[in-house]
Parts: sequence; structure tokens; C-alpha cells
Amino acid sequence: MAWALREGLAPAGVGLIIAGALTVFHLAGGDIQAALITAVSTALLVWRPNLPVVIVLGLGAVLMCGSYLLQ
Repeated sequence: MAWALREGLAPAGVGLIIAGALTVFHLAGGDIQAALITAVSTALLVWRPNLPVVIVLGLGAVLMCGSYLLQ
């Protein structure tokens, strides 16, 4: 029963991750750096869903700040 519930809700979880990624991309300005960081973060969360989201968002924020400082 629990397995069926988990497998049934998996597509909803992936959809929420992608929706969150699109929101972050839009709020980040929509440039190429934001697209790359958002794509990598989304792929990482879909590949390893047990990773803490705060760590992935923090790494993305560090990369984004670093890319803006290097410009």
C-alpha cells in the first residue's frame, strides 16, 4: 500500500520541483546563468530527491552571486 502511494505521488513531486525551478528562474532574471544554475539544480533534485533542498538552493545562490561578481 505504501509503495503504491509513493509511486503514485512521484509525478506530483517532480512537477512541484519543476514548477519551483521555473519560479526561481523567473525571479533570477531569466538570463543564461540563471538558466544553467536552475537546470543543474533541478536535475540534481530529480536525480537525488533525498538531498536537502536548502543545500541545493544555497549552492545555487553562491554560484549566482559569484557569476554576478565576476562580471
